[in-house]
Amino acid sequence: MRRSRASTRRPHATHVQILMRLRRLGNPKNAVGMVRFGINPSGTLGISIVDLRKLARDLGADHALAQRLWASGIHEARILASFIDDPRLVTAAQMDRWVAAFDSWDVCDQVCALFEQTRWARTKITAWAGDDREFVKRASFAMIAGLAVHDMALHNRDFETFLRLIKARCHRRPEFRPHSRELGPAEHRQTQSGAESTGGRRRSGPQPTRLVSRALGRHRRAERTHEQEGRGPVAPRLISS
Repeated sequence: MRRSRASTRRPHATHVQILMRLRRLGNPKNAVGMVRFGINPSGTLGISIVDLRKLARDLGADHALAQRLWASGIHEARILASFIDDPRLVTAAQMDRWVAAFDSWDVCDQVCALFEQTRWARTKITAWAGDDREFVKRASFAMIAGLAVHDMALHNRDFETFLRLIKARCHRRPEFRPHSRELGPAEHRQTQSGAESTGGRRRSGPQPTRLVSRALGRHRRAERTHEQEGRGPVAPRLISS
């Protein structure tokens, strides 16, 4: 389900007070542990996604506040900014500014859940897929995954277009290979013809879409466990060739 966004926030919650609250929620041990999952430790307080979502529900939607939180440069404040921003007010210029500042996979994936709901999503998917910056390209694929899950109006031909885009723009370097989180949701809604558009079965090893499906299942099980235990996000595993 898409995250719910309240229309207002408590009037007394200034961005300074919210940043103070985030620092109180911080856990240095968690921040150290996040490094094991590939999360950039710079400016990271060690707050779980569960706690950030609770805070976001308390604050409600506020576009102006989201801009201030993002400008703080604090890892969790930026994720929180994406939780409370209003996709109807997000501009193409804002998306370009934010994506250029991505420095960790979890910030990228969480913010793209906001981006996929904007009117600019399709345009940015195409533009960013051709960008050689790691997290800009990842943002394109993450939005494809988000639309696959949430946009029920998408047709099979839309997935075929996305798959052709991924095939054309995905680097062969391991760190740029599609992650299970990025491609998995489309696997469950595409037709056989969509699978064939990726090049069909490889000469050796399992079919790419089956690899993605299995990796996605493992990731979702780990994600549920971590969220229940308040241990923070799970780093997606790379799909081996």
